[in-house]
Parts: sequence; C-alpha cells; structure tokens
Amino acid sequence: MAADNPPLIGITVDLDEDENGKTSLFSLKTSYADAVRQFGGVPVLLPVTCSPDMYFGRLDAILIPGGGDLPAKAYGEKEKFPEKKMRISEKRVEFEMGLVRRAWLEKKPLLAICYGMQMVNVALGGSLYQDLEGAIPNEPGKPGPGVNHKAPHQIIVEGGINFLPEGRFDVVSAHHQGIKKTAPGLCTIAFSDDGLVEAIRQKEHPFFVGVQWHPERALDSPLSAAIFGSFIRAAHENRA
Repeated sequence: MAADNPPLIGITVDLDEDENGKTSLFSLKTSYADAVRQFGGVPVLLPVTCSPDMYFGRLDAILIPGGGDLPAKAYGEKEKFPEKKMRISEKRVEFEMGLVRRAWLEKKPLLAICYGMQMVNVALGGSLYQDLEGAIPNEPGKPGPGVNHKAPHQIIVEGGINFLPEGRFDVVSAHHQGIKKTAPGLCTIAFSDDGLVEAIRQKEHPFFVGVQWHPERALDSPLSAAIFGSFIRAAHENRA
C-alpha cells in the first residue's frame, strides 16, 4: 500500500438529540478512527446531515461502529423490553441503512462492529434477539445463559476464511442484543459457545464483514490485526 496515498475510510457517527428531537452533538469513540489510522487508512467522519449518496462515491470503504439498539419495527417486531432499550437516533439508522445497502450492491468494502453488525443484518432482511437474557435458554442454535455477552468471552472462528485466523479467541464484548435470523446472502463465520452469531460476511463481496465484538478495543490481538489489516487492504484495492 502506498504510504502517500492511503484509502479514505468513512466512519458513521452517533447523533445525540435532546427530548425535542433537536440535534445536540455528533459523537464517535476515538478508538475506531485510531484503528483505521494504525492500519494505514484515513478516517473520515460521516455526520448524518446529507444523503449517503453525497459521501459514498468519494470513499474507499465504510465502517459502521457500535451504537444503541435498532428499533424492533425495523425487523417487523414490537418492542419487548423497552426498559432495556439503548437509545439511538432514527436519523442515524436511516442514514446507515442507505450506506449498507449501497455498499452491498456496489461491492464497496464494509466493516460493521457490534451494533453495526446488527444494522447490516437487519438492513438486508434479518432479525435480532431484542434481549439475550430473554431468549429461550438451552435450545439448539439459540443463546442461553452460559455466556455473558456484556463482558469479554471466547468466540470460535470457523475455517476456510482467508482473511481471518481459525480457532478460539478472547474478545472484548459489550452488547445485550444479537442476530436471531441471518439475512439472506450472509453467512456465519464465527460464533460463541452458546451458539450466538459472532461474525458474518458476504462471500462474493471483496470485503463485507460484521463482527459482534469490539476489535478496535484490542488492537494488539492477532484477530483484530487480521480484521483491520484485511479491511484496509480491501479498501486500497477497491478505490473509489
């Protein structure tokens, strides 16, 4: 990768609003931008003040970071645990869905983290567990009480993935929702011991990956390095 011509990585940001729905501030944890920069990309923050189309053609890749809880109506359900719902701006949700769907169609490299992975899955027709503690325990293929997904735990990366090492890894995790039904066209590439989906990808895409954990918080991990290194390489190879 040419050091003087690094790829531009668009990173979406949170939109925090007051009770009247007026915009108060944009926010993003610096660890996302630091990870992109460390592995050779230039982070470009994307406020939701324009149509996704205004940014899309100028960027080499998209990163959807963590956030709150997607509205259940986005995947055809009613809210079951309103007291546990983590607030997120619907403007951000709409903006990111536009980015995700266009990246899918035009094969723009995309990395989605935590909420971001859930966003990708819902945007493409999948669904979520609204609260993992409320899921049916011990049912095959469904998350049960054995793993605390709000804390570090282990995941298993399946074989046959050229950009990720295979095996068990410790990951940093902080979420209470997760994928229930995987969207058409996506496949599972990692899972936790309770059967919860921990990573997804689209096979025919140069790099279209979602991870449920936070690789940006553990950049000394070989797994994190593999994820961000492959993402930035894909961005360089598929320049806007």
